[in-house]
Amino acid sequence: MNDMKTILNEWRKRIQLNESGLSRLHHHMQKHDCAILTAFRNDATDMSQCAQGAEEPSEGENNKTRNRDLKATLLGMKIGVTKVDGSYIEDFETPQAIEVSEDSLFCVNLKDDSGFFETIARLGQKYCQDSVLCIPKGGKSAFLMGTNNADFPGFGEKMSVGDVKFGGEAEFMTRVKNRPFTFNEGLETYKDLSKNQRMAVMAVTKKFLKEVYDQASFDAGLSNEDGTRTVAGKLLGKIARASGQGYSPPSGQDSVISALKDAGLIVYGLDPKGDYRANITDKGRSVLSNI
Repeated sequence: MNDMKTILNEWRKRIQLNESGLSRLHHHMQKHDCAILTAFRNDATDMSQCAQGAEEPSEGENNKTRNRDLKATLLGMKIGVTKVDGSYIEDFETPQAIEVSEDSLFCVNLKDDSGFFETIARLGQKYCQDSVLCIPKGGKSAFLMGTNNADFPGFGEKMSVGDVKFGGEAEFMTRVKNRPFTFNEGLETYKDLSKNQRMAVMAVTKKFLKEVYDQASFDAGLSNEDGTRTVAGKLLGKIARASGQGYSPPSGQDSVISALKDAGLIVYGLDPKGDYRANITDKGRSVLSNI
């Protein structure tokens, strides 16, 4: 593989804007974390390099419909979105490398959610993208996050692409991939949608959020691969039902209680009467509701 300088040169990207578009973009990046991602792939049915949690396209789905659902999910999560036309190199620096035309989505973390980049990475993983581009607030230290099993940059791996730079000729430089992009829409937000549009958007968003929490419950040891509850999941259900008065666990469950507490799913301690009781947290309820 080439050295780092060559890689970054190969991944240099130029986004061309008019002056007003540049000003708006600069404004968003100075105030919020931002990101660029897409659902486009050269062959959306090829799941050979997809990571766990990737969604196989349904019959009749294509890049356009998948990108539509991605955009709906982002809007439903109150993330600002504007479309970007361009292209990228799939399977970069491999014999299978191919240039793919795409409609990317420039995303703005309008809620300043601390889990924004994690959400973007999960969506990249869902749509089997090689990577997503994350731009921290202020445009400093932008990085690629690998979201499938392609060699570059590699699943879960981060590669710095430097700071976002604004050139004197109304050019926005992200220093990723040497490809042209054009912003051709204003920023769309959830509040701009009609009632019917909001209903449609939330239907898609809830599907994604359920997938996230299903994975979270599995990762937390609350559910098995078939979706049934584990011992820990069943115990959390008992604690939830005892909400208000608290749940006093029987002997022999100290390790399970400790794991649930460490995961932030319950609080556990002495009540005013001197008994040890457990109460479920909001995080615990969110995870429990999907198993």
